[in-house]
Amino acid sequence: MAAHETTTTTLMWFILAMVLYPEVQKRAQGELDGVVGQSRLPSFTDAKHLPYIQAILKEVLRWRPALPFGLPHAINEDDYYNGYYIPKGSICFANSWSINHDPSIYSSDADEFRPERHLDTNSNLKDESSDGHFSYGFGQRWVSCYGHYADH
Repeated sequence: MAAHETTTTTLMWFILAMVLYPEVQKRAQGELDGVVGQSRLPSFTDAKHLPYIQAILKEVLRWRPALPFGLPHAINEDDYYNGYYIPKGSICFANSWSINHDPSIYSSDADEFRPERHLDTNSNLKDESSDGHFSYGFGQRWVSCYGHYADH
């Protein structure tokens, strides 16, 4: 059920974004028509030729993550952060919403839906290997409740 609910939630946010930002929808439709045309459905092999649509997907997941407070993580060993003691076994949540809306990372317009933030000046994805958001978590290593990679 978890995958069903998060997928449904993400699709609903996508639809809302397309309603609220018709210029984004129009640009995406133009890119899709230019690459795929109107005589066939798009395939996964088309994805590399659709950077704006990929940027929209990244932006939906950044702008409105399905799990805004992520999943709970247990601290593996005692830790300290900014003078606060965090005992082993503590349950912490990484606030994905806050990280995904951090103006130092996403600019002062972090609350706006703007797929262009994921594109370079040539309209290519800035970093194809990066999700561009923290909605899926923080990589292979566990993350402490203060949102950075722990070395333990």
